[in-house]
Amino acid sequence: RVLYSRPQAKEREVFGGLVKYGEVWRVGANESTEILFYQDVTIGGTSVKAGRYTIYAVPSESEWEVHFSTDKDGWGQYAFKPEESTVAKITVPTQETPDMVEAMAIVFEGTDTGANMVIGWENTMVSIPINF
Repeated sequence: RVLYSRPQAKEREVFGGLVKYGEVWRVGANESTEILFYQDVTIGGTSVKAGRYTIYAVPSESEWEVHFSTDKDGWGQYAFKPEESTVAKITVPTQETPDMVEAMAIVFEGTDTGANMVIGWENTMVSIPINF
């Protein structure tokens, strides 16, 4: 389960503008995006226990470094301390979306080993493999 706010592009430059390259982003708006795993998973080769986590990213033009964190119930990324709370980290390449995505969205695509969590906004998307 993923809980997140859906920011709108509103004709703004999102990545590289509103969301700065090289800076931590909460992956959404308002409160930090939260994910609940109902079973143990593997992300980027790291085992993650079932439970509730937040998602942060450090985007660049060509890739995102995505963190799954134990920092919960926060507003934005202001209290995020990656060195203390990251339980898994993965770097994934960016892709161009087939169409403009006005409101940021997170969807899941099933795979043989789990699911890909796809995050898309404006003209950019990333796919994060989560294995069961």
